[in-house]
Amino acid sequence: STFGTGTEDYYGYAWCSPQLFARPYHSQPRCDGPGNFGHTDVNRWHILDPIPYRRALKFDLEMWHWQDVQATFAHTAFWYAPPTQLATTQPTMSDLLPPELKPAAPVKGALEGEKLRIVSKTGGNTQNQEGFWELSSGKQLWWTQPKVGDKLVLAIPVAEAGTYEVIGNFCHARDYGIHKMRLNGNEIAPIDFYSPSLAWKKLSLGTFDLKAGDATLEIECLGKRPEAAAGNMLGIDYLLLQKKPALDQSIKGNLDRLFSQVNLSYRIEGRLTGKVTEPIPANVPFGTALQLLLRQVGANYRVEGGIYTIIGSGGPPPA
Repeated sequence: STFGTGTEDYYGYAWCSPQLFARPYHSQPRCDGPGNFGHTDVNRWHILDPIPYRRALKFDLEMWHWQDVQATFAHTAFWYAPPTQLATTQPTMSDLLPPELKPAAPVKGALEGEKLRIVSKTGGNTQNQEGFWELSSGKQLWWTQPKVGDKLVLAIPVAEAGTYEVIGNFCHARDYGIHKMRLNGNEIAPIDFYSPSLAWKKLSLGTFDLKAGDATLEIECLGKRPEAAAGNMLGIDYLLLQKKPALDQSIKGNLDRLFSQVNLSYRIEGRLTGKVTEPIPANVPFGTALQLLLRQVGANYRVEGGIYTIIGSGGPPPA
């Protein structure tokens, strides 16, 4: 089998030139226009570069466009045999028709990047990039050529108020940059979208309390790493808002979950009173998470022999 990179390369006329040409092994005898629109005939003969096969040959040719277009292709199939051999069967029309290719399916519940409303943009170019079947709906929002300090602000629709983990599927490539984000003013650590090869990666942006309506995602370009190619690009395939269960305000329940995550034990000394009113940020060290949790109920702790003692408001001060 063979897979080509598109008609402009395969037929030898880069950038889809409408100019007619005829060469020994490839030609464009017809292009109705205007430009490269309308009916076009192109051909290429594999004389100097034959493709040998014994039983069958599969030939795929990439077809995609920067814009939404409707294109139809007609093709001719040739059957080859020695001069003395006759065809044993006639091909059926269904064998000659190209297979139906279903469009890329959307990810369930995804907020498609290419459909997000752009609130403002201080620099760079934005467009919907398509042609990638591994993407949700086959498209992404593409921000190209921003300068350091340029900002892109997007409206993120939130169906109902709640606590959500915000997950994004982002493009990574050699000409992608480093960007800092803020969701409703909450700063997210800068993300480097460089990769030596093209890839899309799902990243958690954190957990946020969001009101119903439009949240604001502000993206600021910070430049690129030294080995990255020029471009400072950003590509958003989709965002997912995964709703979290209501916050457990029980200090005991929160302690149980926290200690079970690191396989440690604890005991309580004194009385623990009060409620947990603020969620603990994800991916913080255990010690930091414990301090943030106990601070909300006025408690403290000490460690003896690997056992954590949680000291309530009625207990003695830590040793």
